[in-house]
Amino acid sequence: MRQSLVNAARQANATLVTIEVSATAAEFALRVIDNGNGLPRHPVESALANLRARAEALRGTSRAEASADGHGTYLVWRIPLATQPTSTDRVSSTTLPPSYR
Repeated sequence: MRQSLVNAARQANATLVTIEVSATAAEFALRVIDNGNGLPRHPVESALANLRARAEALRGTSRAEASADGHGTYLVWRIPLATQPTSTDRVSSTTLPPSYR
């Protein structure tokens, strides 16, 4: 979230930022909407690439879009929370809190 707020302030010159956080058993989602300059036609990818790399490292996604009128940006960052264990996944009892052993 910090990276998206820095982008809104430094790059987009936003004066208003809305942050929405939601979670279900399956997914965590973060939405950051600003009223700044929007995305340029050829945005500098470093900040967006950092957000995308962080999401992908957690098997998630990151997407940024300019608003329809070109004044503002909509960023959605999603990561899955529930995963199905595979046959190679093992949980050691030493990693569980004592109350779960």
